[in-house]
Amino acid sequence: MKIIVILGLQTSLASSLVVAVDTFRLSGSHYKEIYGDSGDQEFSVIIATENGDPVRCANKVTIDAHLSLSDLPSHIDLLVIPTVCKKYMKGKSVNQPYLNVIEKYHKLGTPIAVNDFSVPFVAEVGLLDNRVATTHWSYLDEFSNQFQLVKLNRQQLMTYDNNVYCCAGGLVWNDLLFEIMSRLSTRELAKKSEKIVMTGRQTQQGMGSSSFGFGRYFHEDNAIFEVQHWLEESYSENVCFKDVAEKFYMSQRNFYRRFRDATGESPSEYLKSIRLHISKDFLQHTNNRIDIITRMVGYDDVSSFSKLFKKEEGVTPKEYREKYNLYPNV
Repeated sequence: MKIIVILGLQTSLASSLVVAVDTFRLSGSHYKEIYGDSGDQEFSVIIATENGDPVRCANKVTIDAHLSLSDLPSHIDLLVIPTVCKKYMKGKSVNQPYLNVIEKYHKLGTPIAVNDFSVPFVAEVGLLDNRVATTHWSYLDEFSNQFQLVKLNRQQLMTYDNNVYCCAGGLVWNDLLFEIMSRLSTRELAKKSEKIVMTGRQTQQGMGSSSFGFGRYFHEDNAIFEVQHWLEESYSENVCFKDVAEKFYMSQRNFYRRFRDATGESPSEYLKSIRLHISKDFLQHTNNRIDIITRMVGYDDVSSFSKLFKKEEGVTPKEYREKYNLYPNV
């Protein structure tokens, strides 16, 4: 069983903390459902505070803790640092006891996952010196001035360096936690668990995953980063990958090799994932006709798009809309 410790920092944002609890606890409890009778619960989730007292969240929500910092086991598999609502200089004074814990477990080789305004707590103990990191977009300049040794990546929503996962916040926090789950356990468990957490029932199909590519940004090929961003902005265009390779000054063969090495997918698979992800958003949040959505995401033929959608998502675009459209009567 993998042990997940979530630090209940004072002034935490309750939603960020609870998402971490639910991601691993609910997914872990469904390990048996996914893998059969041979499986046990995959994750043990512990909320830890300085003295074992409840977490007093910034929005006046109180969440019970399981252990004090001094009672934590010597080995854990992941240390999670959810968002603090107050910015670093205001939150530091009430969260000072947690810095030693962060440093201690990092020295033991424990992976650390940290979300937006909490990234400075990791930077404070030097874990990000000369390392790549990211944080919330509104805090980039202040963070850069405060921690000048950190290689702050202003474009990335998720980074990984020195066994520290950093996240820029929002729904990307969910994506990051499921990516880490795939590494602690298996990708199959992570993908199926994401559907369980997002829809509540494994048998519900079509909701897909909130992240269109596990681990898509956990690499260090800057040229491929640029290609990924370009594809995410140009998904509706008629994309020719030979032209894309030339655009980014690579031979076609080198481009395909580097893209797969970096992302784990071919360029065409990656583009397909983007288009499906965007199409689900359109189906859920707009009442545009399916033929219009088909063209909006870069496909010409509705029938071919519908077959692809059903193959990947288990339902047709029409069935997906009937289940998940938020404004069916508008």
